[in-house]
Amino acid sequence: MSHPHTIPVLGKALRVVQALVEDGEAATCAELAGRLSISPSTCYRILQTFVAHDWLRPSASGSFIFSTGLLPLLEPLSDYRRLFDHLKGPLERLGEETGLTAKISVKQGDRALTVYRVESSRGFSPSSKIGASFPLGYGSSGACLLSGLPDDEVARVIEESPGEVWRLQTREDVWGRVREVRKKRVCYDAGQFQPAVHGASSPVDGPDGKVFAAVTVVGWAEDFQGRKLAGIKRRICACTSDCTRLFGEARSCQL
Repeated sequence: MSHPHTIPVLGKALRVVQALVEDGEAATCAELAGRLSISPSTCYRILQTFVAHDWLRPSASGSFIFSTGLLPLLEPLSDYRRLFDHLKGPLERLGEETGLTAKISVKQGDRALTVYRVESSRGFSPSSKIGASFPLGYGSSGACLLSGLPDDEVARVIEESPGEVWRLQTREDVWGRVREVRKKRVCYDAGQFQPAVHGASSPVDGPDGKVFAAVTVVGWAEDFQGRKLAGIKRRICACTSDCTRLFGEARSCQL
């Protein structure tokens, strides 16, 4: 369901950019049009507009990649990059203590966006690319980012979530995780996003006391079995308390 008062073609253009970010590699007009269900002619005009503004550049193979014209637009975000670098210490400790991949996500519209990560030291472990995004109805990180919103806004996001969100879960499952975060400052997702991938998250508060980001660890189901889950929750809460303390007074978890 689309939001009112928006420009549909601009939304399609943003989806093209997001697809290129998530893929992390070049893509042709035909590939993007097919993946995003955008007509080839509209996708072509979108791409050529970005080329004209030096946001994208075509390669000899016919694919499109990001260009240097984007650099001036990224400069205002340097403060955020420095902030996430500042949180690197707690995140690295969390990864070392759990042996799992640790990441930071922020809210981008009705989606969760991965903006920082520390890879697991293990040879084979699930991961999340920087720039990857997914609907807020998914996972423990989505629940953390939803937890700071009013109930009516949470309900709207849930109701407008795409159909694939409900393949392995119900709306009550999402509400259950949101309520868990609000009560305990931590929640667990037992593979309701991807069956083989489990995760636990805790929110980080900004200077205004509102949810700023979510810290998540992801691993396989066996990584969270039995007493392991309680230990992971304690460690992730300690991490987010450290992160929040960088902004101000930390809020403690209730385990």
